[in-house]
Amino acid sequence: MILALVGQLREACNKVHNAELKLFLEVKLGLDLRPIPPPDKTKDDILLFLKQYDPEKEEMRYVGRLFAKATGKPTEILTKLNEMAGYAPDEEIDLYEAKEKFVGLGSIR
Repeated sequence: MILALVGQLREACNKVHNAELKLFLEVKLGLDLRPIPPPDKTKDDILLFLKQYDPEKEEMRYVGRLFAKATGKPTEILTKLNEMAGYAPDEEIDLYEAKEKFVGLGSIR
């Protein structure tokens, strides 16, 4: 069943964007090198995918993902964002929202 869903995703992606489908799997490992399950989330949590732009190279790189409260303020996660990007904890950074159109086909179980 999962293969059928992945195939549907690829077809939908090609129809909408006329592009390749790229799937990424991010797994956090514990000290024992075993996968750590994702944190529990509530209805107020949103999943943020973080990218960092290098203006000199004109490149975007994936930094990671982070669950945050939808009602929270960016300053509440600033220290974590800086840590993920490799900056000092109090570094001032600019945040931008990138909007992309996603085609949802349901949950993969």
